Amino acid sequence: MPHTQQFEALASGRIDLGVVYQDSGPDVAADRRLLASERLEFIFRRGHPLARQKRLRLADLASEPFIMPTRAHNLSLSERLGAVWASKGFRPRVAAESDSFSTTVMLVSSGAGISFAGRGPASQFSAKVDVRAAEDFDFAWGAELIWSSHNFSPVVGTFLEALPA
Repeated sequence: MPHTQQFEALASGRIDLGVVYQDSGPDVAADRRLLASERLEFIFRRGHPLARQKRLRLADLASEPFIMPTRAHNLSLSERLGAVWASKGFRPRVAAESDSFSTTVMLVSSGAGISFAGRGPASQFSAKVDVRAAEDFDFAWGAELIWSSHNFSPVVGTFLEALPA
């Protein structure tokens, strides 16, 4: 379920919990807990010359077409990432937007462009893409669990208690 639909379903009481990107979604009454966060790295089609470079820097990526997450689905990520890149004098050349990570991987593996992801999610597709860190890019992003304190059920409480603090 896309993030926007999760927030709508949570607000209407159709779901009790959701998993969304960190700091995403509309300004709604949702409680949040960070589940995981990791450094973003770049993903390339298998065998891409930049993935084989000894040292990778943002400047090396300047002419590459980027596959970006749909801005409307995660405005917070777009703004924070854009600010970090701007502070380093980097501006990606956006070739396309994608509304799911699996679509992004498909586009990257077909040679349509490059993108970024945490190493954990990207490793699920290791047969299709190469993953590399850029030495001058240190940006962490994560996933959050969301729930509504207005529609709080005992099952949600038990689930939250079972999670590591």
